Amino acid sequence: NAGTASVVIKDALYFTGDTRRQVPFTISLASICPPTKGAISYTTTLGTSVDNIKVTYSGKSFSASDLGIELSDKGETLVSGNSGDYVVYYTGDTTNVTKSPALPVITFVGVNNYTDSHAITFSIERKSLRDADITADLIELTYSGNPIESAVIDRMNIVHTGARKLVYGTDFEIEGYYTDSLCRIPVID
Repeated sequence: NAGTASVVIKDALYFTGDTRRQVPFTISLASICPPTKGAISYTTTLGTSVDNIKVTYSGKSFSASDLGIELSDKGETLVSGNSGDYVVYYTGDTTNVTKSPALPVITFVGVNNYTDSHAITFSIERKSLRDADITADLIELTYSGNPIESAVIDRMNIVHTGARKLVYGTDFEIEGYYTDSLCRIPVID
């Protein structure tokens, strides 16, 4: 561990007097910064460089572990947490679609035997409504002669990964209404 220590040496072959001597030394804190400043390496299991992490919108906040970010010192995996080697702080929106310059930032701050900090930005890309994990229930209406838009919106149940219902006006917009033969239906307001 970082701090001060000492080694005790004693006489041997060419010294006499059965003497011992205590020699102090210091173990400095290691920098949490990448190799240009220290021996720390940052990797991600996402198959990309940590300098170019892009994830797809999921409706939940992304953490360093969600991004597969791992820190190691000369091959030894570092541990996150106050009693470990570093702590993690998040700034910016780690949930919603982001664009530069307002990208979310993950900052790693060295603790205990480590010092300094290192920040990594990442981007959250838009998700396709055609993805298999987005489902929409069939909407059935009976003709009434009234505008259909509010009736359709009231009955919409579009869900992302079986958990989060998508919100009209926030997560999606209605482009238009079409018959089965893809003929556009006029909407009366």
